[in-house]
Amino acid sequence: MSFYSIHSAIKTKLETLKTATLQEVYGEKINPLEHEFAKFPVAELIESGNEADYLSTKENMRTYAYEIYIYQGVEEAGGIDKAYESLRKVVDTILDTFDNYQDLGGAADWVEPSFAGFSDFARRNKTIAVAVVTLKCHKVKTLT
Repeated sequence: MSFYSIHSAIKTKLETLKTATLQEVYGEKINPLEHEFAKFPVAELIESGNEADYLSTKENMRTYAYEIYIYQGVEEAGGIDKAYESLRKVVDTILDTFDNYQDLGGAADWVEPSFAGFSDFARRNKTIAVAVVTLKCHKVKTLT
C-alpha cells in the first residue's frame, strides 16, 4: 500500500502550504489546458513511476517517484519574469519542506526532493508558467 500511503502523506504536507505558499493542491491529474484556476500558484501531485531493487533475500528497496507540477498564471503575476520569480520561491519552499520531512510521517524511509525544470504554455490567450519538483520516495519492503 505504499503508493497510497506515500501519495496521501505528500498531499497532506502540501496542504499545509496552502494560503502562505500555494492557493490550491490537486491530488489527482488535472488537465491544465482546460482547468479553470481560481488563484495561483497551484500544485498538482502525480505519481510518475516506481522502481524496485534487490536489497537482500528478505527485503527489496522500492523507489516511488512523484512529480509536483506548480502552475502560475503569467498575467496574474505581472509578467513572465515575475511568474518565474514566484515559482522559484514556491520551489524553494517545497524543497525545504520535504528536506525537513524525510520519512513522510513513516510512509517512506527517506525522500529525495529535487527541481526538474521550468516551462510555460499558452491556453485561451493566457500563459501559464510551470515548475516541476520531483520527489523520489524510498521504502524498504519486507518480503514474505
